[in-house]
Amino acid sequence: LLDINEDINGMEDATKSATKPNPGVWRRILSPSPIPPARCSHTTVCYNNSLYVFGGELATAEKYHHYKDMWRFDLKTNLWTELIPRGGHAPPSRSGHRCIVWRHYMVLFGGFFEALRETRWYDDLWVFDFSSNSWTEMTYSKLATTPPARSAFSFCLSPSGDTAFIYGGYSKLKNSAPGTKSEQKVHSDCWALHLKGIASGRLPTWDRISRRGEYPSLRSSTSCVSHKSKMLIFGGVSDEEQDHHMMRSVFYDDLFAFDMDRRRWFKMGLKKTARGQGRRRKRKDHDGSGDVPIKRDIDGNVDSDDDEVDDDEMEISGVEGEAASSGWDLDKLRANMFAFVDGDGNIVYEKIEKSDGEEDDCSDRELKKTRGVDSMTGNHDDEASTTIKSADVTLTSNSDEKYEVERIDIVKGKNDVLDKKTVNGGTLDPSTLLTPQGAVGTSEVMMINADSGVPEPVAREMPLPRIHAATAVRGSTLYVYGGLLEVGDREMTLDDCWSIDLNRREKWICLWPGSMHKQVWRGVTEDDDSYISTGAGESDDGEEDGTWMLNEAISEEDEDVGVEEGKEKHKKKKEKTRDKIARIREEYDLDDLDRTPELGESMADFYSRTAEHWETRAVEVVASAAKSEGAVANSSADLSAKELKRQGFNMARERYEELKPVLDSLMGLEAHQQEKKVKRASKKADSKKEKKKKDRKSR
Repeated sequence: LLDINEDINGMEDATKSATKPNPGVWRRILSPSPIPPARCSHTTVCYNNSLYVFGGELATAEKYHHYKDMWRFDLKTNLWTELIPRGGHAPPSRSGHRCIVWRHYMVLFGGFFEALRETRWYDDLWVFDFSSNSWTEMTYSKLATTPPARSAFSFCLSPSGDTAFIYGGYSKLKNSAPGTKSEQKVHSDCWALHLKGIASGRLPTWDRISRRGEYPSLRSSTSCVSHKSKMLIFGGVSDEEQDHHMMRSVFYDDLFAFDMDRRRWFKMGLKKTARGQGRRRKRKDHDGSGDVPIKRDIDGNVDSDDDEVDDDEMEISGVEGEAASSGWDLDKLRANMFAFVDGDGNIVYEKIEKSDGEEDDCSDRELKKTRGVDSMTGNHDDEASTTIKSADVTLTSNSDEKYEVERIDIVKGKNDVLDKKTVNGGTLDPSTLLTPQGAVGTSEVMMINADSGVPEPVAREMPLPRIHAATAVRGSTLYVYGGLLEVGDREMTLDDCWSIDLNRREKWICLWPGSMHKQVWRGVTEDDDSYISTGAGESDDGEEDGTWMLNEAISEEDEDVGVEEGKEKHKKKKEKTRDKIARIREEYDLDDLDRTPELGESMADFYSRTAEHWETRAVEVVASAAKSEGAVANSSADLSAKELKRQGFNMARERYEELKPVLDSLMGLEAHQQEKKVKRASKKADSKKEKKKKDRKSR
């Protein structure tokens, strides 16, 4: 829950009472069981101080399931209740559908369902009566004019009447030719749904609307919210399927409005007005006389408490047709989201290929392998006054080149330390020294911190392009939160929050920058030459006892070990991980539970569990020693119970300390073996995963 009770230009004092409004602060709402299962691509509507959730899907690497359940969340008590519709009649399982509230009804249209061998899109219309807790399907004849099946469309109710509007969406059309795949369809049509007949038990009617005005380019997965008589559309993606199931995607960050009264599109760009410059708008005073000057605050800005701009201010510009949209394609996305953290803690860079004819200059994100090269002037002088020293950390790419890239100090001579930002009178961006050849070091989205060497965000003036963002309007302010953005194979979940005054439209305000730069992506593969990894997460040379065993087992399994050219070459025979585990167990007699600590077992727990065994061993050792010295064999009586326990404890401790590094390595081997299984299972699911990725616009 984000409190937007007041103007949110900054975060409030954290010490403010939780019972009072706390603008700009997120609060997590925890509810006791029962609660709905985890899901996405569902619908949520608000009616009579309650939220109603229907359908959705659970999509993980192991499970894929569509829901058809319905839940109510009471906003006063924070309690969930599952609603069982009267008569058991309800829409089939689906996701990517849309719902609106009209009077005391919830109206549902479209969506899609995907099973192992079946994917279908819906064009059905259902109505849920809140008062009777029952569903009714609106069944049309085959001759009726209705919208084609689709999902991921925009659905808004006009506040001025009993009409709802549908725009866009996505579906796939079955190809009648045998052996051919379905063709994707991104819809750009707009339909009006007249709802008045529902109240009298008649079917609502559909009308198709022609596109007029400055309408958005072909796209899907937009975000939609209503404001007065406008249906606001933000973001979206345009996908072009190419050979071998490859997808060329362009993501958008623009805002459009569909006037549901005039049935006309408008592009909602920022207004170019100078700060403090006088503006007048046409509105009538109480006497009905002419123009009245706009009230302004102390800074010269339009006073938001003043009467709102009349809707007629959105004058028809005369522009007809598709609006010009500058989307972000893959090249622009990679150049801006150029670095990320992988599962091993390494900083990984996108490998940006230079276009033909592009020359190197001092601003290139490249590390000179010849350390005698002046970073600012390019002079190859062995006695250059400026040298660069870096830590002994190597950055490797998939070629055999290595880059020294971690912490960098710029020194003059031996002792005189210079400012990192200026060298030889020139400006030096520290991030250019922290990035490898073929990588970018800063962009309008992120930069590399000169001290830590990790990505951090750059202040922006407007939201990133995205799909499936959450949008809401309060008063005259539009709020945009989160969404998805794809950079090639990487799918980033955004959590930033922005607002814009729909009357002024002078600027976007960032309420929360989000944590995109901190996200970890585990999809980097060793043979992918589109990335450059710093290897920052690799362990040091100084390894604890037993670590060699794990590293040796993994290295022998995953790669052939050789020597440099000119030396004798040889390869070690690969040994399966399970064979190494068996060898270690046999060598150290790990199957003897009385002599082997369990994984993760402490020394005290180990001795407590096996004390009887070690005390018996202590008696045997003492007796053996006495016998070898010619003493009486049964000399256990010479040991008191306390001495017997001390002797047994010492023997148990020696065994524990001997086996601890071995067991740690064994645990690592078994974890590695499990990881290999997961990777194999992941490869088998790749085709299905790619299919889901292609169909993410359906949601």
